[in-house]
Amino acid sequence: DMHPTTSKQWYQRRVRDSKRRKTSQTDEWVSKKKKELSKEELLNEIEEKIEEKKRLKEEQKKQKVDDEKRKAMEKELAKIEAKLQQKRIKKEKTEKQKDEKDNG
Repeated sequence: DMHPTTSKQWYQRRVRDSKRRKTSQTDEWVSKKKKELSKEELLNEIEEKIEEKKRLKEEQKKQKVDDEKRKAMEKELAKIEAKLQQKRIKKEKTEKQKDEKDNG
C-alpha cells in the first residue's frame, strides 16, 4: 500500500512475510517428503504383498504335500485295519469252530 509506514511496521511486515514464505516452503518440503515417503511406503507395501503371496503359495504347496501324505497314510491305515479285521474274523471263525468241536 502507498501509505507511509513507520520503520517498525515495515520491519514487522517483512518479518511476517519472511515467516509466511518459510512456512510455505516448509509446507512444500513436507508435502514433497510425504509424497516420496508415500511412494516408498507403497513400494514397501507392494513388496510385502508379494512376499505374502509367495509365503501363501509355499504354505499351499506344503498343505498339498501334507494332504497327500495324510491321504497316503489314511490308505495305509485302512489297509492295516482291513487286515486286522480279516484276522479278527478268521480268529472268531476258528474259535467258533473250536467251540463247536469241543461242544459237539
